[in-house]
Amino acid sequence: MRMQFPSSGGNSRELLLPEWYSFTIIEAYEKNKDGEDLVTRTGTPYQKLVCQEQESKTAIYHVIFLDPEKPFKVMHLLKATGITYADGEDVDIHANMWIGKRFRGKIEVDDGRNKIKFVEPIPSSAIESFLPEVDPLGASQPCPAEPKKEEPPRDPELDEEVPF
Repeated sequence: MRMQFPSSGGNSRELLLPEWYSFTIIEAYEKNKDGEDLVTRTGTPYQKLVCQEQESKTAIYHVIFLDPEKPFKVMHLLKATGITYADGEDVDIHANMWIGKRFRGKIEVDDGRNKIKFVEPIPSSAIESFLPEVDPLGASQPCPAEPKKEEPPRDPELDEEVPF
């Protein structure tokens, strides 16, 4: 039997050079094939993210460990993807919250595999958050000139025109 497979737009085995890339999270998992939560041997829950590099479409797996004792990597990814939270706030981390989020990641090659070592927001999205909002009503435009009001009549006996 002959089979033809459509191009998936990228090979997860293709290595990227060590530098910064823009990624989109296209898949996220918190359960294994049997429907059980993903947990390390030591009992730390984790989530597996499939991050696709935007230009080459290369897919890279990235694992997020949900260790309450070491939340820093999760905090950095939340910030990089634009998910906001207040200091001291409890945040529920679910796999589906990552899907479609974009970020920049620094790639390093380790044991013949790409790994995302550092994350940050994509600069264009960071700049857009500081731009003023579009004013649909035009309130930021100058007001049209008001019609000139008629001046009250002057008293000829008073010298109202005082030169300064």
